[in-house]
Amino acid sequence: MHKLLGNYAQAGNEDRLFGDELILLEEASYDFDLAGARLLGKDAAAIASRDTATKIGALLQSEKQMDRLLAHMLRAVTSFDEGHPKRCTELLTAFRAGFLAAMNR
Repeated sequence: MHKLLGNYAQAGNEDRLFGDELILLEEASYDFDLAGARLLGKDAAAIASRDTATKIGALLQSEKQMDRLLAHMLRAVTSFDEGHPKRCTELLTAFRAGFLAAMNR
């Protein structure tokens, strides 16, 4: 999950973030990786069935489940960067915002 969240912007989505999805880049204060994580959430919600989106949305709205997901991400990724836990939280929060915003349209 961490790999996907941190690399989605560079996975062929650069033109989208500088074009049709520029608002996501602006809202992320031009942090390309955060904008990419939010775009991934938006894209995931768009391709999910209604039932799947509802289940994922419930998970993302639960602070307990978000804490569990973050804990799993942190265990799965080795980093000696002191800011790493904060960055994981930011990426996951951006994904959640993108997913929930797209799901509620």
